[in-house]
Amino acid sequence: MSTVVVAVVAVVFKIKASPRYLIVRRNQAQSGAGYWEFPGGKVEPDESPEEALRREIEEELQVTIDTRRLSFLLKSLHQYTNKKIEISFYLYEIPAEVELVLVDHDDFKWCDLSEMLGYKIADADVPLIHHLQKLQKGTYL
Repeated sequence: MSTVVVAVVAVVFKIKASPRYLIVRRNQAQSGAGYWEFPGGKVEPDESPEEALRREIEEELQVTIDTRRLSFLLKSLHQYTNKKIEISFYLYEIPAEVELVLVDHDDFKWCDLSEMLGYKIADADVPLIHHLQKLQKGTYL
């Protein structure tokens, strides 16, 4: 029996003139409760990854994003106990912090990459943090 791979997308909100990024903590009613993550969710069969991000961010944070401003960052596979996800991360730069309404999350933080790993980060999001750290240090060729 083959494992079904669930397509997931996440947005990396970054304040343009700052090294700060948004992470959100899943509330107690959600799977992965208590873990910090980049906001996003599942891609529905009839939508593009960018459309899924727009929908998920509006549902979860009450924030509207312009999909033309999304920049693809990284795609990775992660095996959880009960499922495998293929997660695509997109960068979305903003001029300043935005007002959020938390729906599936109970807290949020704007923090730099070095602070981020001090939080209980969802396993699937850790590779992205390492990717961003390498980009920030200019260690990619």
